[in-house]
Amino acid sequence: AQRAGEGSPDEQVVKGLIVPRSGQYVFKDIVAHYLKQIRFGDDKFAEMIRLPQYGAADVVLDPYRGYGQPVFDKSGAKVADALGPLRAGETFETVAHDYGVTEAELRDALDAIAA
Repeated sequence: AQRAGEGSPDEQVVKGLIVPRSGQYVFKDIVAHYLKQIRFGDDKFAEMIRLPQYGAADVVLDPYRGYGQPVFDKSGAKVADALGPLRAGETFETVAHDYGVTEAELRDALDAIAA
């Protein structure tokens, strides 16, 4: 089933989103952007959400990894776990290698945590 684009179920949901009390439509562009960050399973339930605030770092929420905490999608390592070695004095290069991410992804993820 088509999950995004013209005529998709997501488009129909966005078109129909109305604030119940006022009858006003929500900001369609904003809602549409976030709906694109959700991956749905065959059962039509959300199975993963990409977190755009982490910049270029490929960070997601996945109920099967990280106990609901943000994880690097490729490696499955929790973002918060990368803080410990950095605080202990490890280099970005070493921590990025150990956690299966690039240094740029690690820096973007940590910038998002600090914001």
